[in-house]
Amino acid sequence: MQKGAVLTVMILLLSGANLTQTSASHQTASPLEVKDWTIIVYLDGDCDLESLQIEAFLLMASVGSTADINILVQFDRIDGYDSRYGDWKGCKRFYVTSGMTPEGYNALSHLGEPNMGDPLTLKNFVVWAVNQYPAEKYALILSDHGDNGGVCEDLTGNYDYLSCAEIYETLQAITETVGVTIDLIIYEACVMAAIEVVYHSAIGAEAIVASEELGAAYFPYEEVLSELASFPTMNSTTLAQNFVYYYILFWSNSQPPDDVVTLSAFNLTYLSSNLIPAVNTLANNLSQALTWHIYDILAAIDATEYTIPPIAHGLYIADLYHFAENIQEHVRDLQVQSAAQSVMDAIVAGRFAEGHGPAHTNFHGLSIYLPPTIEAYDARTPLYSSDNLHWVMNNAWDNFLRALFVTCALGFSSQESLDAVSFMPFDSNADDYFDAVHIIVDADTTAESIGVSVHGRLIDPSNNTVDNAIINWTISGNEDEWCDLYLSMPAGGEEGLYDVELQLFDEYGILEDYYYRYDAAYFPEEMHHDVAVSNISVTRTAVGQGFPAQINITLENKGDYTETFTVTTHANETLVNSTQLMLSSNILTALTVYWNTTGQVMGNYTITVEVEPVNGEINTTDNSLAADSELCITIPGDVDADHDVDIFDILRIADSYGTHKGDTEFWGNCDIDDDGDVDIFDVTTAVAYYGDNW
Repeated sequence: MQKGAVLTVMILLLSGANLTQTSASHQTASPLEVKDWTIIVYLDGDCDLESLQIEAFLLMASVGSTADINILVQFDRIDGYDSRYGDWKGCKRFYVTSGMTPEGYNALSHLGEPNMGDPLTLKNFVVWAVNQYPAEKYALILSDHGDNGGVCEDLTGNYDYLSCAEIYETLQAITETVGVTIDLIIYEACVMAAIEVVYHSAIGAEAIVASEELGAAYFPYEEVLSELASFPTMNSTTLAQNFVYYYILFWSNSQPPDDVVTLSAFNLTYLSSNLIPAVNTLANNLSQALTWHIYDILAAIDATEYTIPPIAHGLYIADLYHFAENIQEHVRDLQVQSAAQSVMDAIVAGRFAEGHGPAHTNFHGLSIYLPPTIEAYDARTPLYSSDNLHWVMNNAWDNFLRALFVTCALGFSSQESLDAVSFMPFDSNADDYFDAVHIIVDADTTAESIGVSVHGRLIDPSNNTVDNAIINWTISGNEDEWCDLYLSMPAGGEEGLYDVELQLFDEYGILEDYYYRYDAAYFPEEMHHDVAVSNISVTRTAVGQGFPAQINITLENKGDYTETFTVTTHANETLVNSTQLMLSSNILTALTVYWNTTGQVMGNYTITVEVEPVNGEINTTDNSLAADSELCITIPGDVDADHDVDIFDILRIADSYGTHKGDTEFWGNCDIDDDGDVDIFDVTTAVAYYGDNW
């Protein structure tokens, strides 16, 4: 790796190192020499990791104890995995010196076959180490398999392991027994950089080094202990940072690089005082916001980065910072967003160092148990239980998960939505002013049937709610089911544009859909009368004398009242039709008029339509309209309206022969009898008049 790249990595890993940690004042009953550091290594090889634990021992021995540091190892081995160094079984304690091998004859003591998953075994080892090898500062390393429910599984101990609750009680007992607090606890194990582990470790330790991911095979004992041997007065913050730096550096330079590798270091005292309360506040706020924001919360969970694979040891484990970041982005609730920010701030402030491979760009050093689905929550292992984790009993996180995946489960097993919404203003008190809105809502569901309610809110120009309405009804899947809401401005209310908000809740109280329409209506607005002719067209511009002429008229009531009015149609000065209509407000209607041309003088006619102004109508400029095209009454068969029936007419009819109204080749003038198609009857008529002219 280039020097510049190494420097960049160091700067990244040391971010947040401004939080210095003062070592505890340790007391000891022993008159032995007090060194700067005692490193206490609980090396559990009573499992399939025996070979790796031998390598870890050798890496520690490559440096060994010095005049300033003690390295103590309690090493438990098992039969069947590695036969090196005497292939001994059981558990031994070593004072590790430079070049030492884990041969039985190098051990200080032989412990038989203790259960490394028994908290008393851990307590006895740590108390012995503190009493016999006192120091200014202590680091405790727990090395074996791990998950955020516990660590150090012992196969010959009936697969027992140190649960987080047992670690909590053991660290507390150690402090009470020997009067010291562990300066740095290091988990050389999988997925132990979790808030659940933080909670249980903070009772007896001040700082932590752990990984969010599955642990890699190599831990940087040689580099870290060499640095410590050179600078034995370094504090726990620097020691923690060195573990992270050298670990990430090694795996970044390995071939191939480990893309999922992670390691982080945190101030446990700070996290206990700041992050734990922040997570509880976030969990409580999320629980309170569930019915309003459950789909936003699920979307935030879906966007959060998990360990690889997403399920580790039966539990879904996700990055806590990234979850809070996604909550802040997805959930439109100021209290929730503020709580999420507090979680992110506490993680950054309490972090000494953090590193991750390119597969975890959204990891920030600390994880949390976060099932993504009901099925995942139901299938969680007994590791995550109140018996195993004080975290579950004493904090709000599991209450949030239970509320999400148990209490609210039926509510999001189906999805409801506002499929269509329409608005119509109306006059609620018959004073000729609009002051209310009629809202028509169509709701859909993926369920067979479910009860829903729509909550409507009318909001005035000053953003005050001036009216509310709730409608309850039952909807079924794949059906159009409508409800009506009415919202009115108050008497003497503010003039201006009003907004409308709609919320759709299911029968479990969960907000399923949301709708907001700005400027839905202007209140109060004076109502007006206005009828109009919108369009005129004729199906044929050349009509044979004696055949009907079809006139198509579009009429519109642009006003706010239902109107009754007379429609009159003329061809030049000739009255063609007079009809009385009733039309609702804001409605278009089509009127078809047939003009009997029998006896009408041949020639060109302009079609005009007029509607009689209604009472109170002010704008009458659109009450009359003339057709764009003139209509020619001529000899039957004169389809080109040139006053004779000749070969050109016959050719035009032949060209359109067999077509029907709606076809692209259809030409209305060739449909002489106006029956919707050009057929033999039209040809016969044209032939009968062939050669005539006027």
